[in-house]
This record gives sequence, structure tokens and C-alpha cells, in this order.
Amino acid sequence: MAMKRAPLDPMGGEAVYEGPKRARAAFEALMRITDVPNHLSRSEEVRELFPGSRRYSKLTWIAPMIKSLPMYVIRFLREWGLGGVLIAAHNYHKISFDWHSITALIELWHPQTHTFIFPKFEATVLLEEVEAFLALPKTKPGDEQNISYTVEPINPKLILGEFMTDPGDVHTMVSPQFIHLVPLSKWVISKCKDKSVDHHEIAKAAAICLCGVVLFPSVDHLIDYASLSAISGVWRGFSLSHAVLAYLYSGLTSASTGGFLYGFMIRLECWLGVRIKFKPVDNPTTDSRIFGCHPLNFIGGAAKFSDKVLCRTADKKTRSAWRLYFKDARAVLAEEEGEAADRDLRRFLILVIGKLILGTRGDPVGCRCLPLLEDLSSVGNYAWGVALLAHLFDSLGTSSRETGVAGFFPLLQVWVYDHLPSLGRGVARRCGAVPLLQRWRFCRDERSLRR
Repeated sequence: MAMKRAPLDPMGGEAVYEGPKRARAAFEALMRITDVPNHLSRSEEVRELFPGSRRYSKLTWIAPMIKSLPMYVIRFLREWGLGGVLIAAHNYHKISFDWHSITALIELWHPQTHTFIFPKFEATVLLEEVEAFLALPKTKPGDEQNISYTVEPINPKLILGEFMTDPGDVHTMVSPQFIHLVPLSKWVISKCKDKSVDHHEIAKAAAICLCGVVLFPSVDHLIDYASLSAISGVWRGFSLSHAVLAYLYSGLTSASTGGFLYGFMIRLECWLGVRIKFKPVDNPTTDSRIFGCHPLNFIGGAAKFSDKVLCRTADKKTRSAWRLYFKDARAVLAEEEGEAADRDLRRFLILVIGKLILGTRGDPVGCRCLPLLEDLSSVGNYAWGVALLAHLFDSLGTSSRETGVAGFFPLLQVWVYDHLPSLGRGVARRCGAVPLLQRWRFCRDERSLRR
């Protein structure tokens, strides 16, 4: 999480780093959610249900609409990356939400950092998780211009007019603040029976209904104008995941400060299921009834989540029980560490050691460090600084005969900045910063050292 930087001094220079103690004190002050105005943690009142929770009810109109969609319309929806949304909407009447766990989790939400503040750490829902669990198109570097944003105010008649030719149909679906999804779904069903209607236009209307139910739920059978503007970017090739996550963050912030709850609750329930509630096992002794109606049972396959699980929280039935459970959440999240987490940790350490500390030329990573990772508890006792320096010295001895320098060459670069200032290569950034790498601003320099 990025801290706010101090303002620049009057001379235009950068603020002086005030040391780790100052940063730690500021971070601890920021993490006190009791200091947030109107936050639920400041109230002694225990609400069994947040305002707006009942909006996530069983919708009787969504299943008939999906059933009427021809294959060509479904093909358009999948091309737009809404295949996972279609699956979630098709099984929406089977999904149940554990509001006791959700509301206990929302009490830990910090509206400024957009994270859940547990007793000894913080966690949040990531963009990559939103994309994975609904198989939404992944955002890659360079795709910043293809991100769908919520824009307000917006004229909804312009969007509906893209696929509706009758002004009367548009008028019946538009209210001062919302679009009515029930008449829109009936319009989709009627047009699916008309063979002369363009399937691409039907897919646009179906996308609005599906996304309004699954990704942007606010009020039953309605969708607001800002969400409509984001959904309209789907058939233009824009990514929807950023808008979905922002809408969820906004709903959590509203609920944590005493307002209404809205947003992508299916994703939040999946986050709870993966992180806390369920543990994948090879041979479960019994089938979990809780998992049978959980969103993971229907959409977990897109994120490669196992369908064989053990429920670790079956005995948690009330809000108070979940509150006590979250107080020891570090142990809860550590339960699943086991062999799988150790394997992931070894992979990460191999990358750090093989490419940074004992870096080699090119992409391959050496296997010399593998015996050192057999006992993870001993990794912190090794003199990695000595190993890094010895490997760099060895690489410098052969650099005249080979192309490139192996090892942690940023150390060599900073050493040149510090000890050979006459070369004029380094640009000072923070004079007193620790570690030394933070004292310099790295920039591309294509000048030759040869005179």
C-alpha cells in the first residue's frame, strides 16, 4: 500500500525521508479504522443485515431470458468475455450468500486503503481475482486505453437506442435514475423469436441484463446509469474488470460507513471461500452441503478451484462467531499454507536467488540454490550478502571474455554512482535514504564510456 508523500519544499526539491519510525507511526495511524468517521467499528449496535442486503434476491426473470437466447447470441457474449457472467447468472437462483460472514468482514473494511484490516495484517480483493473467477479478459500492460470506466452523467437513451428502434420501448425502460431490467429482458425474449432481428443487437441487451444482475447489482431489477455506461464498453472491446472492482470497493465503503450495500457480492463470497472457508482436499470424507450452494461450486472452475473441498467454518453460524474467527484470521489463512504454500514459497525464492542474488546471463536459473531451500526455516540464517558479493566478483573476472555481466549488477551501478561521481552518471534522489539504492534515480543512459 502506498503512503501519502509529504509535500515538496519551497525550492522544488523532494521531501526529506524522515526514517522508518515516522513511516511506521503514520501507517499505524492510518490503519485505525475506529478513526474513520461513521465507521461501523465505532458503533456498538450490531445489525444482523446491512441495508441493501435483501436486494440480492432470487430473480425469476433471468432464467427464462437465458433459456431463450439462441446460440449466435451466446457466441457474441462469449466473444465479449461474458461467458463466466452467463454461467453465474444461469445459476443465480441456486446461489446463497452467507450474510453473517460477509457483514462481519465488511466491519473490517477501511474506506481509505480499500483493504480489510485484520488484527495483524491487511488483505483485499485483487483485480486479477476478479478476472480469474469470471474468466473476464485479462488486462495487460499497454491496454490502458481499452479499460471501461463508469461515466456520469450519461444519457441512457443513447445506449439503448443503439439496438432499439422503437422510442416507446426505450421510454418504458428508462426512469430518472435507473434502467428497468425486467422489461428489457422481456424485449430480449420477444426479439429472440423474431428471426429477422440482428443477433448482435440482442446480445447487447442481454449483456446489460446479465451484468446488471451479476456484476453491478444495486437494486433488484434495476441498474444505474453509471454502471450502464461501463457495460456499454463491452461490445466496444473495453475491459470491464476495473469498473467491476471499483463498484465493489464503493459498495463496501458505503456499507462500512453506515450506508447501503451494493456491488459484486458473488466475488466477495468467492474470496471468503477461497481464503477462509474451504480447503481443497483429494478425498473428502463427506460432501459439503455449504459448498453445494456456494458460488465457487458454479464458477470456481474458471479459476481452477477444486470441486473437492473441506469446509473449515461449518460451525460458524452467527455474526459473533465470525467476528471471533476473524480476530485470529492470520491463523485462519495460515491453515492452508501446508505443502502447497511451501512449494509456492520455494518457487519464489528460486526466482529471487536465481535472478537477483546469484543471477545468471539470460533466462535460465541455476540449480545451485535448490539444496539451500530444503529447510525453509534455515533460509534466513544464510549470509546472502556475502554470496551476492562473491558471485558478482566471480562474474567480473570473466566479463572481459564474455558478453554481459551476471550477478546483481544494480549494486555495481550504484557503487559507480557513489564512488565515481566525475562520470556524471547518477542523478541524486534522496541523500539520506536507506537502502542505498533509494538514493539514486535510475535512467537510461546510452552514452559510451570510451573516449
